[in-house]
Amino acid sequence: EIDRFLPHVQEFYWCQEETENAGAYSFVLPRLQLLLPKGGPTIKYVGRPPLAAAVTGIGSVYRREQAKIMQDAFA
Repeated sequence: EIDRFLPHVQEFYWCQEETENAGAYSFVLPRLQLLLPKGGPTIKYVGRPPLAAAVTGIGSVYRREQAKIMQDAFA
């Protein structure tokens, strides 16, 4: 299925609310890269940076991060 879109796509975006090291991104990325041709589209990550905790415990920081994720996802 994806083959018919590849000539027209320059990049894909993986968006998740979890931190980069907590969601599926780190597991799925190498598998997705195997499906893409060399020199073809890239995969960009949109989400929270890697953290030891699942999320920050500060509400204002969480809301700021959430707003940035939404902005980046739909930019």
